[in-house]
Amino acid sequence: MKKKIIFVLAAVIMVFACTFSFAGCELANNVQKNCNHMWIRDRNSSSLRPATCSEKGIKAVYNCIKCMDTKYEYTDTLPHTYDENSTSYTATCSSLFINKKCTVCDNVSSQRIDVEAHDYGTPVYHEMYEATLVDIGLFTQEEYDELSPETIEYYKNNNVSLLREKNTCAYTERKCTRCKHTEKIYEHNIDENHRIFLNQLIEEERANGNCGGSLWYNCDFCGEDGQLFCHDFEEAEVIYSSETLIVKKLLCKYCHTEEKYDVQFL
Repeated sequence: MKKKIIFVLAAVIMVFACTFSFAGCELANNVQKNCNHMWIRDRNSSSLRPATCSEKGIKAVYNCIKCMDTKYEYTDTLPHTYDENSTSYTATCSSLFINKKCTVCDNVSSQRIDVEAHDYGTPVYHEMYEATLVDIGLFTQEEYDELSPETIEYYKNNNVSLLREKNTCAYTERKCTRCKHTEKIYEHNIDENHRIFLNQLIEEERANGNCGGSLWYNCDFCGEDGQLFCHDFEEAEVIYSSETLIVKKLLCKYCHTEEKYDVQFL
């Protein structure tokens, strides 16, 4: 009889213990994850999948034998596989977009390149303007008209910097017919010795493989800064042509590495 009572008590204790354990784990699973998990790998899980370029792969699945929670072991996504044959081009006056489509997930990669593809109308040429003593406020026009050539020359020599600020070099003005872009191409004045020196520097840069450099100079007439580039691009090939667009790739004929794109709208 005593053995029977002991057996019943042990059974009751085990039931309570198991109930408490699973209830606690269930509570933890639904409310707060504090189950002391015992993970077992599910080698036959239907959730296993290889990685693609659009989603991570699942290489392992684990189940907790206490609360039946599940955790996953992931692999990183794969890089996109772009089809060169699907390359398309779109352009604005200032940007070229090279678009490539992924063969797996249809993702489109768009590379933006700065270009100048403006459609200029008839250019307008502006003559150079040499400032007078009236422009810098030394005399009124009536007073200036009464000055002798010697007096004018004297004041000009003593106000060179002020006059240069008002001088304007000759320039060609071009306006794009498709956007609001306006370009002014100045004919800056560089004395012969300075120009020879700049040309020598450019040749040295190219000889040393530094085509990417550029040289700054100061105009002797208007005082504006200008820039000379060492790259010299020549047309290499037409890489795209359609009814509306022609895209050309130009290569530097000195360093043979630097390239840029030329876009023409039809």
